[in-house]
Amino acid sequence: MKLPSSIRTVTQNFGPIFLICVVAGVFRFHQLGTTNTWFDESSSCRWINFSASELIDRTKGDCHPPLYWLILKVWREIFGGSVGALRSMSVAFGIATIVSTYCLVKEICRQTTNSQLCALHAASLVGLSHFQIRWSQEMRMYSMGTFLVITATLLLYRGMQKQNSSNALWIGYWAVGVVSFFTLYFSVFIFLAHGIFVVLNGLWTGFWPKRFFIAAAGMVLAGAGWLHVVWHMFSTIQGSFHLGPLTWKDFSSLYSQMFLPTHQLFGGMTELAVLELCGVAILGLFATRSQGAILVGVCASFPLYAIINMSLISQNVIVSHRMILGQIFILIGFALIVSFLRPVWFKWSLMAATMVFSFWGASQGWISRNAVAELPGFRGAMGFIRERRSDEQLVLFYNTILYLNGIVYLGEGENIVCQGERFDFPYYNGSSLTRDSDHLRVDAIPKSCNAIWVVDGGHGGWEFHMPDEWEFVAEEGFQGEPPCFVKLYVRKVPSN
Repeated sequence: MKLPSSIRTVTQNFGPIFLICVVAGVFRFHQLGTTNTWFDESSSCRWINFSASELIDRTKGDCHPPLYWLILKVWREIFGGSVGALRSMSVAFGIATIVSTYCLVKEICRQTTNSQLCALHAASLVGLSHFQIRWSQEMRMYSMGTFLVITATLLLYRGMQKQNSSNALWIGYWAVGVVSFFTLYFSVFIFLAHGIFVVLNGLWTGFWPKRFFIAAAGMVLAGAGWLHVVWHMFSTIQGSFHLGPLTWKDFSSLYSQMFLPTHQLFGGMTELAVLELCGVAILGLFATRSQGAILVGVCASFPLYAIINMSLISQNVIVSHRMILGQIFILIGFALIVSFLRPVWFKWSLMAATMVFSFWGASQGWISRNAVAELPGFRGAMGFIRERRSDEQLVLFYNTILYLNGIVYLGEGENIVCQGERFDFPYYNGSSLTRDSDHLRVDAIPKSCNAIWVVDGGHGGWEFHMPDEWEFVAEEGFQGEPPCFVKLYVRKVPSN
């Protein structure tokens, strides 16, 4: 039986990208709710417990804008507050990023004969990227930010193709830009890259899209009232973060993590080779003289350059996920470079090789996630306490990081506290997320309390000591990411 032509057309046009999204979804949903939360994720759980007004006010003391958490609050109301449900929002944005990537590359290659093939190749690289998969499984804003900048780049490119493009397109570009800024500060570098591309294109072709500059000015005006918050954040982290300064060796290692799933098994030469290969790919994009390829090249290179310099100025080590916006443009750039190669057999061979490597990387992430999910970690430690603790017994966490992790599984309560005072801890340990009532000094433990469960994340890493009237009873360790150790103290019985 022959299918109607309309169904065949839909299947041919959308069937392959649908299949890619299904495969990508399988990798992203794997063990989604079973692995332990880590500090950044547990902080997201705490953010969404604040009211919208308090959340916005508290983000003024944090290094991320508030919009992701405001949307996550709404998501929780619809889909529930379990770890898997909250992480699924990132999965949704991750899959949407694949579709946006497909649309962007198809638009760039629209006038070529293999536009769909190149778009499918790019979508596959993004869908199977172990790095994109990992951050589509985290309760963080990076997946959402990636989707927004790819969508904005698509809107920009479409607007640049027509001098009489619709106002709705440029309004959409402006709106996505504003949303991106209040989702992930690093997205600013992509929009600056857009501006560099427009200027380069104007110098080359003489075409200066006025509505782009109007949209860009509108973005600046929309974010102007928040710039003092960004400046405060930057001045806070400058030279005061808990990691050391950036070195080129650190950078090549961090960069390779975005492409090598088991980077620790590779030597420094391999990491340097990855960096050089990416550099060659970016140069290749500029060499094509294709407008779309040059746009991708600028978006892949400028954010990287900006983040390196920002790290050097702030004396703050960058981490690989802060480069995720540039990484996705590198993947798109590889697909575009391959599409230009000749002869055809070489192009197909290279395309197949990149797909096999990407699938291998995704499978390594699958195996790693299985191993991590088997470790008890914080989930096991909090379950251990919950089964043995009575309500009047105190749970005392070593620092705010551990406290925020612990309340994901124990919940908040009057007798669940962090030792010390709120501002004993720097902002990057979560002090912007705790209230004074969440803290308790060990010398102020109520006399009515007869037992304390003390939680530490590193064996022997104590910076406070229990008063003499408390007697150590037992200790239990729980392997995981992060690990966790629980000690039980009881109040000594006074001798007659």
